Amino acid sequence: MKDLTPISLVILLLAMASGRWLARRHLGSLTVEQKALVLETSSRGNIWPLGFLAVGVGLFFWLLPGRIPLPYFVGFSAAFILTLFLASVGAAATSVIRLSRAGLPQSYVRSVAVRAILFFAALLLLLSALISSFSAYAKGREQGARSSNQSMKLTAGSSAINV
Repeated sequence: MKDLTPISLVILLLAMASGRWLARRHLGSLTVEQKALVLETSSRGNIWPLGFLAVGVGLFFWLLPGRIPLPYFVGFSAAFILTLFLASVGAAATSVIRLSRAGLPQSYVRSVAVRAILFFAALLLLLSALISSFSAYAKGREQGARSSNQSMKLTAGSSAINV
């Protein structure tokens, strides 16, 4: 299977650009009071994703790598990255809910939701392509190490017979 990482990166960049275009288009339609409400609502922000990220990164980089066997490290890393992804999706969802409860126009809230959906769908595509590439690379290295070990055993066995 061909590596989809460059294609998914381009898709992510296109999703980000279209999201910026949507934000610019719909933010311009808000009144000054509504823009202040958006700023106030977003400044209340979520602190839990940052705490989750700090704890997760601490666990991942300082406590667990020495205790995870190398063949399982790719899977563990994938689970860690996807967990962070889900925490980011949760933070974005709570932001959209907070904006919708603030009494902002539905067109603006919808554009924020569409922007988040585009971004996270493209990011999920990129993450899955990267995880697939790393998994294939690790599998190839493992199989290469096994085949070189088997050839070394066969060579050692045949030289022992010839002696």
